[in-house]
Amino acid sequence: DDFPLRGTLVCACGMYMTAAWSKGTHKKYAYYSCSSRGIHKVISYSKKTVEEGFVRLLEGLEFDEGYMQWFSEIVLEKYKAQQDQLTHSEDQVHRDIADLEETKKTIMLKNAKGVYSDEDYRKMNDELDSELAIKRGIVSEKKIDQLDIQAVLNFVKFYFSHLSRVWNDAPLEGKQAMNRSMFPKGIIFEKGEFQTTELGRAYALTKEFSTPLVNSGEPH
Repeated sequence: DDFPLRGTLVCACGMYMTAAWSKGTHKKYAYYSCSSRGIHKVISYSKKTVEEGFVRLLEGLEFDEGYMQWFSEIVLEKYKAQQDQLTHSEDQVHRDIADLEETKKTIMLKNAKGVYSDEDYRKMNDELDSELAIKRGIVSEKKIDQLDIQAVLNFVKFYFSHLSRVWNDAPLEGKQAMNRSMFPKGIIFEKGEFQTTELGRAYALTKEFSTPLVNSGEPH
C-alpha cells in the first residue's frame, strides 16, 4: 500500500512508526502509529493528516527562487572556467596523440630500412601503443565530464524551489528516496508535530538562505 512516510517517521521514543489500514464500519482507514510495545500507549495518526503536514513542512524547506537563480549563475560561471581548463588540457592530449602516432610511423620506416631490429621495433611499438591507449582514455574521460550543465541547473533550480510539488508528484519509490536524502536519520513526529535531528547536507543550506518551518530538535 502507498505509505510514503513508512521508514521515515520516528516516534519520540526512538522507534520507527508503522503504517497500516484499519477496517471501520463502512470503509477502511489508513494511519501511522508507533511500533513500540509497552513503552507508551499506542497513538495513531491519520495518514492524510500526517502527509498533508509533511507537505507543508517541505514548503518551508524550499529555496527562494531568487537565491536559486544566483546559485545557478555562480555554478555556471565556475563550470565554464573549469571547461576552459579541460579544453586546453584536451588540446594538449590530442597533440600528444598526434606526436605518438607520428613516432610510430617513424620507427616503422626505420625498421623497414634496417635501422631497428624487429625485436627493438616490437618493443618500442608496444610502448607507444600503451601510451596511446592511456592518452585516448584521458580524452574519453574528458568527454564524459562535459555535461549539459544548463539542463542540470534547470532541474536543480526547480527541484529545490518546488520540493513539496516534486514530492507530491513523485511515485512511491521517488518519495521514499527524497525522504532518505532530506532526513537521513528519519523525522520525529510527536503530538501531531514534526521535528528533525538532522537534515541532509544539501537541504540544510536552506537554514542560511531561506526561512524554514522546521528547526533542529524543535517542532514547527
